[in-house]
Amino acid sequence: MNNLALLGKELITRPYLTLGIISWVILLALAFTSTQAMQRKLGKHWQTVA
Repeated sequence: MNNLALLGKELITRPYLTLGIISWVILLALAFTSTQAMQRKLGKHWQTVA
């Protein structure tokens, strides 16, 4: 529990960590939906995501 409190404090005092995490999540979503299988599954909606 103490580690979670420390993590929360660090995220508040260092906004670049928060921006980095958000950027990483967005890039992860784009990478996940860019595979050939996901492109086929999403069909015409693939370009909307990417």
